[in-house]
Amino acid sequence: MPVNPARLEAYRLLARLTPGTAADPPPLAEVLDRLRVTDADRRLLQALYLGVCRQRPQLDLAVRACITRPWPQVQEEVRNILRLGAFQILFLDRVPDRAAVDQSVELCRAVRLAGATGFVNGVLRRLARERPPLPERTGSRGVALRTGMPGWLAERFVARHGEALAEAWLAALNTEPAGLSLRVNTLHTTAAALGAALSDAGVTATRAPLGSDALLLPQPPPPRDLPGYDQGWFYVQDPASQWVTELLDPRPGERILDACAAPGGKCSQIAALLANQGEVVALEVDGGRARRLRDNLQRLGVTCAAVTEADAGQYRDDRPFDRILLDAPCTGLGVLRRHPEIRWRRTPEDVVRAGTTQLALLRHLAPLLRPGGTLVFATCSTEPEEGEQVVHGFLDETPGYRLDTTPQAPPAVLSEPPGHHRTLPHHAPVDAFYAARICRE
Repeated sequence: MPVNPARLEAYRLLARLTPGTAADPPPLAEVLDRLRVTDADRRLLQALYLGVCRQRPQLDLAVRACITRPWPQVQEEVRNILRLGAFQILFLDRVPDRAAVDQSVELCRAVRLAGATGFVNGVLRRLARERPPLPERTGSRGVALRTGMPGWLAERFVARHGEALAEAWLAALNTEPAGLSLRVNTLHTTAAALGAALSDAGVTATRAPLGSDALLLPQPPPPRDLPGYDQGWFYVQDPASQWVTELLDPRPGERILDACAAPGGKCSQIAALLANQGEVVALEVDGGRARRLRDNLQRLGVTCAAVTEADAGQYRDDRPFDRILLDAPCTGLGVLRRHPEIRWRRTPEDVVRAGTTQLALLRHLAPLLRPGGTLVFATCSTEPEEGEQVVHGFLDETPGYRLDTTPQAPPAVLSEPPGHHRTLPHHAPVDAFYAARICRE
């Protein structure tokens, strides 16, 4: 029996999660769009890939209990096949154990690992038969095991927050988002009108804990099937991301720089808050992402923004900006709910490197503000090297700028110390963002 295409594609995606390899794997949504498989196989691929990413520490421990050789001696390709098989045995009730074992053996053959078929067959059969209990662990090792996180990340959280709070944070980041988050595009409609259209289509929508125009859809169809998609009535955007743009507080008539603008969520939100009355310069260095940005802005009816293909770290402009949004490139550790694979692509060294890059961007862009102007620095990361430490480093070395401590944060945002804002995924169903508002004297 040939290997199921969903299992083969899940294996290929997992093979690209090794830190230091060339590029992040494509978003799962893109993979699902291009695959010519049944709906059942699409659901299976999604369950396998995301499930292995979220439960990898438990899967590794369970498999290690069923082998005699040291785990480091098992090549990574075989480990991924064992993880896929173990996930089906331990977490997918709809897959019979025998099918999980047989398909894992066939997967070995399909990816030219025929020499591992006997090993994989024996390990997974033993796992299905014995189902060894997981050992009790405390401290950061226990937190990592229970929350599906890499040991280094759990260790960082425990050191900062203590074991209980670290586990609450990381468990929230390991929970699949319940439904879909939308931002109502006020250039075309209102929250009341979109809510009524969704209700008429049988789709339930509630207000989100963050974002003035944010809606949560617990059980939505695909976004393209929602009323108003083609008309640009909404944009799929996490409430925490929406709140970051609101922190910028753009006013009609202002000139604004969105320094890292693709794919366009915050840029189009800025335009909506401006009511298309003003000027937005949207920077994007990658040509493909710039095209996607333009397409999104066109669909959403944005007329006040112009896309410029340029590196934010080298951008120059003769005219100053009233406001700048620097949603800086980061490790993405704050969006693990929607992208659980990121945790297996990152290392502590990546966190430090990202902070260095962010500080360089902040140093370069801040002088483009007019006197009295405002810059919002934001990252979708949980780590202080990509948040508080960047802002402190910039302010300590750069006279003429100050941290704005006046914004009042809602309950889903922690503002400690004042002026440094973090959205809290363990308090509300949102991504973990850091944001700070910096004013030029």
